[in-house]
Parts: sequence; structure tokens; C-alpha cells
Amino acid sequence: MSEHDENIRLELFKLGAELADRTSARRLAVNEFFVTVNGAFAGVSGAIAASGWKEAALGWVFASSFAAILSSALWFLLILGYRNLNAAKYDVLTCLEKPWTNQLFTPEWKKLQESKYRRLTSVERALPIIFMLLHIAVAVACGIKLYTS
Repeated sequence: MSEHDENIRLELFKLGAELADRTSARRLAVNEFFVTVNGAFAGVSGAIAASGWKEAALGWVFASSFAAILSSALWFLLILGYRNLNAAKYDVLTCLEKPWTNQLFTPEWKKLQESKYRRLTSVERALPIIFMLLHIAVAVACGIKLYTS
């Protein structure tokens, strides 16, 4: 491989690493946004429940719980999308570094696979599921309260 081609490979590697880092930063921002949104939904529902489950507010809580469930489902899908996007970026980076004697990502990934490493995505996916279950419980409680009132 010529020196020119090697320089191009290096620049592509740098660009790919930067783009992977930016994708991870966007992923974190998305997670922060959805934690805030779901926390707001849960907080409002809790405040209404604490005020005595007044019938006029139950419909709003039920509707907001439904919106929060959809929001959590979307969040879950976005996590999977970011996981796939980053996986593809790191696959490209490992391909770019293959001819080099000093590699960064390939040995790191091998080391992680040898350990009991749990991918961040598997931990990260639990949060929208927990919020979905919380919002489902609130919606069911509202439905029961509306039905028995």
C-alpha cells in the first residue's frame, strides 16, 4: 500500500472514530431526554394520585400514561438503532485497522469478549422497559379507578 493510501486510511480511521464518538454522545443525549420525559410523566401521575385520584384528572393520567408507554417504546427502539449504528461504525474501524501492527479496537473487543462483559445496550434497554411497566401499572390503576367510580 502506498504512503498516500495509508494516509487516506489513517484519516478515514480518525473520521470514523470521531463519528462513533459523536453517535455515542447523541445516544447519551437521547437517553437523558427520555429519562426526563418519563420522570415528568411519572411525577405528574404521582402528584395526581397523591391528591386523591380526582375523577377529572384520571382521564388525563390515563392518557399521559399511554403517551409515556409509547414514548418508552420509541426510546427502546432508538437504543437498538444506536446500537446497530455504533456496531457498524466499529466494524468499519476494525477493518480499517487490520493491516496495522498497532491496533486499538480489535484487541479491546477481543479482551471484552473474553471477560464477562455485558454490552451497555443490554443494561441500557432495561430502563425503558422499567418505565413502560411503571406507566402500564399507572394506566391499569387509573382504568380500575375509573371503572369502579
